[in-house]
This record gives sequence, C-alpha cells and structure tokens, in this order.
Amino acid sequence: TEQATQQILEAAEAIDQAASALAKVTSPDQQKLLSEEILERVVSIFEACNFQDLTGQRIAKVLATLNFVENHVTRVLEEIKNPSAAPARRDGAQYLHGPRLEIDRGHVSQADIDEMFSGNN
Repeated sequence: TEQATQQILEAAEAIDQAASALAKVTSPDQQKLLSEEILERVVSIFEACNFQDLTGQRIAKVLATLNFVENHVTRVLEEIKNPSAAPARRDGAQYLHGPRLEIDRGHVSQADIDEMFSGNN
C-alpha cells in the first residue's frame, strides 16, 4: 500500500511538471513528448489504484474466512457447554462406532435388563 501511494504521488508530481512545461513549449514535437509522458503517468496511477483494489479484495476474503472460522468455533463451544442445544446429526456420525460389544465395559447387558424385569432383585 505504501509503495502504491508513493507511485501515485510521484506520478502526480510528474504530471504537474509536464503540464507546466507543456504550457510553455511551442514545438509540436516537444508537446507530443510531454503529452505522452502525461499519459504514461496517468496509466501508472491507474495501475497503483488497481493494486489497491486487489489488496482490498484479498483482505475481504481473509476477513470472510476468519468470520467463518469464528462462527464455527463459537458454535462448537456452545455445543460443548450445552450438548442438548446441539442440532441432530444427519450424517450418521452418531452410529460410527456401532453398538457396544459384550466385552466392552460400562454398559448394561441384555441379561442385566432381563433380570431387572423378572423381579428377582
């Protein structure tokens, strides 16, 4: 950005000098040369401004990406704090590991349930 600003200022200064010189010359050849110099400097200003546009577009894309990440992180943190607020999964991830096996610890077996309903406890 600093480089583009410097380029614009230098071009504007050169245009000012060329325009002042153009007002003083009478030779058609000198007028043509000064006119071409002015046009080159104007193009230089446009190029510098295009650089500014590209920089702004890049910054806008980075900000959009950061906002996207921030929203997802916030949503995940909310789901961690309040699991009941999490939306129902539709991708089947809740079934990824399948049912527990008999050798797995920490769950009730069918025999435990049958015993509970038989009234023998």
